[in-house]
Amino acid sequence: MYGLAISRDRDGTEIKITDPAMAGMDDPKFTQAMDLGGGTTMHTRTMAADSDGNVEEEVVMVTTDIEAPKATMFTRVANQVLNENPATTGGTDYRSLRIITSNALDTSGQGDDGTGSPITNTLSLMNIRGPAAAADGGVQTITYTDDSGTADVNERRFTGTYNGAPGTYVCTGTGACSATVNDKGVVSAMAGDVWTFTPNAGATSDVDDADYLHYGFWLKRTTDSNGVLTYNEVETFAGSSVAASTGSELDVVTGSATYSGGATGVYVHSVVNPDATEASATSGHFRADVNLTAYFGQTVDDTTTTGVDESGRLAPNLLNTITGTISDFVLSGGEANGWSVALRGTRATGANTFTGTASGGVAGSMGSLSGTYHGPTPETTSTGDGSTRVAPGSVVGEFNSVFSNGSVAGGFGARKQ
Repeated sequence: MYGLAISRDRDGTEIKITDPAMAGMDDPKFTQAMDLGGGTTMHTRTMAADSDGNVEEEVVMVTTDIEAPKATMFTRVANQVLNENPATTGGTDYRSLRIITSNALDTSGQGDDGTGSPITNTLSLMNIRGPAAAADGGVQTITYTDDSGTADVNERRFTGTYNGAPGTYVCTGTGACSATVNDKGVVSAMAGDVWTFTPNAGATSDVDDADYLHYGFWLKRTTDSNGVLTYNEVETFAGSSVAASTGSELDVVTGSATYSGGATGVYVHSVVNPDATEASATSGHFRADVNLTAYFGQTVDDTTTTGVDESGRLAPNLLNTITGTISDFVLSGGEANGWSVALRGTRATGANTFTGTASGGVAGSMGSLSGTYHGPTPETTSTGDGSTRVAPGSVVGEFNSVFSNGSVAGGFGARKQ
């Protein structure tokens, strides 16, 4: 089982594919071979030739919709709730982030989180940058001492950033205060019971995208000593950074929802003779569009005073199903095609997954479909029917299908519209 890690900063998306079985320094690693745009990248690794001169290569193509970090007001970032500023006199204000560096701390006077519970922010050094950097290649510890001659000023402070937001750090404990930094200004240790960080006016922090989809394929191919290429294995995959939906909650979602997104996979395209035999074939990778409609539980709206309005009811054969198409295939070899795959799946009671068929229109050659719903299903109250839940935000899956002049296999991801 390979590992797939996806991240994105302001410079672009990084995808790391790791193989635990080949983690040594000298083992071949996956490297990005191509950026196809639209969130799709190709990654390859090549093994050393065996004793017969066969060279094995692996190819992974991944599509993701991860977005760049978003600049967000400091106070609106999770885990950055501002606390009472201990340095403020003449009243209380909540303009500082209180950072705790000691387990033995009196939490009184810290403010609360809106529920009456004290706010405690555990020190996260990875978020902190500041004070002056050490010399090249070095590390330095800076000690901050309060001047007893200036009672109204606390000199135990330095300017820096917290999660990218500029501001000021002030030590408010009674003991010694210090900060240890390297030559890049990265803080590795802070001493003192309590530090507070006060962001500058209008300061923002970058918030990473925590809700993204990924899908694609992995394949292995071998080139022999004569240059003959053979495809050995193909596997498809699809996933989400958000947890899969809870099956029991999906059971009480009602009505339908539409989803749209993309698909990535491999194909074989055939040129067919008049007698239906294959004249030639090409292969490569594709991208396509996916459009789905998911049907959940029955909807009954008691919206009249004389009875039940059944205009929104679902046909019984649609309950707990998903239908749709994968179409507009763009093939890497540029081959013209009119391919379209009809999808139909069924979700079992209590499940967050579905299985079904993927038809390319060839009688007797039905492909397969599998998928998973991802994301929460918020509870809501509908008039006359009590509580129901809202359809989840995304769906991912895998499929394969056959056409009269080719075949495809791939993964897909789609978001609720």
